[in-house]
Amino acid sequence: MLAENHITGVREVIGADVETSKVKKFNRIMEQYPGERTVFVSDTKGDMIESKEVGIDLRLAVTWGWQDPWTVASGNPDFLFDCPQDLWAWFRGFMTAEGKI
Repeated sequence: MLAENHITGVREVIGADVETSKVKKFNRIMEQYPGERTVFVSDTKGDMIESKEVGIDLRLAVTWGWQDPWTVASGNPDFLFDCPQDLWAWFRGFMTAEGKI
């Protein structure tokens, strides 16, 4: 999905096939890439809360997925997206601003 939407500069995507604990995944990424900005995308309130607790830099929530939009939004994400096109556009703008494209 990243390549077909022209998103570059993403170093790693870690799913449940690698590790089921999100906190362990967050810590692994931050240890593996010290000093790098971390961005997390999720569709649950719990993920937003856990990612904030461990210090993820940018927490992006999507309203299509596991939980309803109001529940996801109550996790206070940094950005909330209602459609995939807006998420992809944000990533393209972010990566350009970061000099990754």
